Amino acid sequence: MARLQDYPSVTPNTANDNLLIVQSAGQGNAKIDAVGQKIATDTTHSGLTTTSKKLVGAINELNANKVNKSAISNLITLSSSSGSVASFSTDVADKLFSCYVDITGIQFGSGTPSPDNIMPIRLWSAGNVRHSSKNLVNLANKTISQAAYIYENEPVIIPKGDIIISFTSSVDSGQYSIAFKNNGNTVGTTGGTFVSGRNAKAVTLTNTCTEISIYSAVSGTFTDFMVELGTTATTFAAFVGNAKTFAFGQLVAKGTIDVLNGLVTISRLGKVLDGTEDWAFQSQSTNNNVFKLANAMTPSNQNDQVCSHFRPDGSAYQGDDNRASTFIQGTSGNLFIQVLKTLAADATAFKTWLANQYSGGTPVTYWANINNITVQLDGYDIRTFGTARPPDNIFADCGNINLKYLETIGNLSA
Repeated sequence: MARLQDYPSVTPNTANDNLLIVQSAGQGNAKIDAVGQKIATDTTHSGLTTTSKKLVGAINELNANKVNKSAISNLITLSSSSGSVASFSTDVADKLFSCYVDITGIQFGSGTPSPDNIMPIRLWSAGNVRHSSKNLVNLANKTISQAAYIYENEPVIIPKGDIIISFTSSVDSGQYSIAFKNNGNTVGTTGGTFVSGRNAKAVTLTNTCTEISIYSAVSGTFTDFMVELGTTATTFAAFVGNAKTFAFGQLVAKGTIDVLNGLVTISRLGKVLDGTEDWAFQSQSTNNNVFKLANAMTPSNQNDQVCSHFRPDGSAYQGDDNRASTFIQGTSGNLFIQVLKTLAADATAFKTWLANQYSGGTPVTYWANINNITVQLDGYDIRTFGTARPPDNIFADCGNINLKYLETIGNLSA
């Protein structure tokens, strides 16, 4: 169905470019009314100007779709912080305009990165987008006959922030504990003593939760699990929702996902070094050695580079003893890292040091800007999602959600 903004000669509302005003013939606008009369009497529209003909085309298509009453639609934008949820009470079906995820790499720590002050980097090989109603988890009913885990590392996707977990218990004594994790790292814990009937505990998650563990010290039957946003439990509702994984095929530090169409645009790539690369000795100074990795990555420029173990340096540092523990990613694609000779006396020792960092859980990681590349994946049309709404909860683990939908004011019949 066409929109008036599809017709370039129709002047938009200058007071609010996001405001779309649609009014069919016969609704009190003399100019449009006159055009409506022309439509009825002159099918070739021979006496109309080019602008009027475009407006006639718009009105014809709107009428063909049985739009016959006044309507004002405002393009609403919803945004969330990374790992948080965009939540709203309207049904997005037939109203969703666009949905994008801003992929965001993260560097942790403070100060200047060095081998003695490692600042880890989070890159993304894939992003998960979840769309659900009030209940954020799909956990089945459980019966256990002895003290054991009700759930142990059950895969879930729960946004960071204030959430409350509730469930029904058949027992009214005994302890339970709940751990929320992100790739094995605890992001929130809670627990208490069972009561017969509904149990509820609030917790603030410090990061997106990808695993949930629930342990019971006693046997019993546990049903109707629900995780919802906020700090107050509400009436149980079954899970309705779905999730989509967008696999990027490479490590991404910055980009966007067009969720509806599946198009991923990547503007910053990352790389993890593990010591298996083909490093070669490049040069030396009194205290430092410089090692080269050919064809590591081709950045768009030498700026805005970040490394976990070395400070980026865009100048010609080779041979400068005042510039130890630095790296430079040249636009030719070659990577140079300068370190103290006491850290690595030759390329073999440097590769061993990189391998030890990798196996020790602190791999040397970096990112650099690149010329944009695109990856076409299958889209995730959340407009067809379920019926158990409101609310709608949409979030991604790899960045923030930017969503736009049309909020209609007035009467619009179709």
